[in-house]
Amino acid sequence: MRNNTEKKDINKPLIITIIIVIALLLVTALTVFSVKKKIDTENEYRVKGIEALEAENYDDAISYFNNALANAVGGIGEKECDICYYKAVAQYANGDLDGALETYNALVSYDENDANARFLRGCVYLEQGETISAIADYNVAADNTDDIEMLLQMYDNLESYGMLDEAEVYLRLIIDTKVKSTADNLLVKGRAYLITGDYEKAIESLESAIEKENTKAYLYLYKVYEETGDTENANSALAKYVEEYPESSVALNVLGCDAVENGDYDSAVSYFLKGLESKDLTNEGELMRNLIAAYEYTGDYDLAWSYTKEYLEKYPSDEDMAREANFIKSRASVTEEETEE
Repeated sequence: MRNNTEKKDINKPLIITIIIVIALLLVTALTVFSVKKKIDTENEYRVKGIEALEAENYDDAISYFNNALANAVGGIGEKECDICYYKAVAQYANGDLDGALETYNALVSYDENDANARFLRGCVYLEQGETISAIADYNVAADNTDDIEMLLQMYDNLESYGMLDEAEVYLRLIIDTKVKSTADNLLVKGRAYLITGDYEKAIESLESAIEKENTKAYLYLYKVYEETGDTENANSALAKYVEEYPESSVALNVLGCDAVENGDYDSAVSYFLKGLESKDLTNEGELMRNLIAAYEYTGDYDLAWSYTKEYLEKYPSDEDMAREANFIKSRASVTEEETEE
């Protein structure tokens, strides 16, 4: 009896140890399962958020991205930053500039030299009229990237806000930055040379981009030839661009102009309106002017006047359209309040 008791006493520590080991293994297994489940949930919400964003369901997208971030494991990493970028895009597209700014602030806090976060936050600042903050972010972005397409976007953004001197800095950076001669880089270089008036280098860069199968370069090659008065090559480049991108805003503008020449003004209006709705809108001013003229041809001066007001808000320095506006307004059914303006 004593020997049995001793055996039990001797085995008890071993049994306790085994129980503890099994418990630890069980806890570890449950923890691994829990972590895996959270990772799967984070990925699932991320995918749903991207799908909602692409479908332009911005409220849903933001909600999904928030849920994805709530299920993040181990703090902020590359995946979480990626989700934040998508979330900020959804917030911006949803008109929530403050929310987008807050998200970009978090990304900059994570990496203050993140060129993409700095650039995108600068864009929000610029839209909010915080030009000093916008320039500061653009400068940090420019110092930490060799993406000359981003630099060109900085130029375009500042130029559209009338900040020509500030924009010029980034245009010069594009020209001076040495990058690989990829099709995209050659296109950007060609556009920069076009803006600065160095047409010989512009043609060289754009033709090299086309040789590397970047057919978007045809559009800017057309603009170079148009600037130099080479009508034959300009028309040839434009025709090739339209052939490559029949649904582009440029192609729709060409179709609209052809319809006007044929007296089919209703079709012309449709083409110009469709062009203005294009996601890749590169000739907004030209399309609006042509649309206004088409409405004049149809005798619809009310719509012509409506688009004329919008056009002059965007392009106030167009003196020819300002003079034409008086003619259009005199034939439109304007209110007394508009007349006083």
